[in-house]
Amino acid sequence: MRGTGTTTQQLKSAAKGALFIWCNQFTLNFPRSICYRINRPDIQVVGPDILTEQGYCKLHGSQYSDIIVDHALEGTAEYHSGFARLMRQCLRNPEQGRIDVAENIGMHLKINSNL
Repeated sequence: MRGTGTTTQQLKSAAKGALFIWCNQFTLNFPRSICYRINRPDIQVVGPDILTEQGYCKLHGSQYSDIIVDHALEGTAEYHSGFARLMRQCLRNPEQGRIDVAENIGMHLKINSNL
């Protein structure tokens, strides 16, 4: 579903200081250019490797207002557990944080509740 504006809408609706997980590791400049175009330099854009055990350590100690997962990211079992770990440890205020997640990942997680 390229070109529908869904990623742009996800980025526009993100709270200040959000983490955005893009659908692949290779084209990170695309969502970063959208952030620039919509004047959202506060959003940190990362690839899905952040959802792996090796990638998670890159965010150790970081806090985010929202965690946004690009609508085109295809979920794997490893990504599911990685996303749950991010929610528990990196969401600045779990009671108020908004999780915007692709259906293919979110349908297997408890969204906006304690994990």
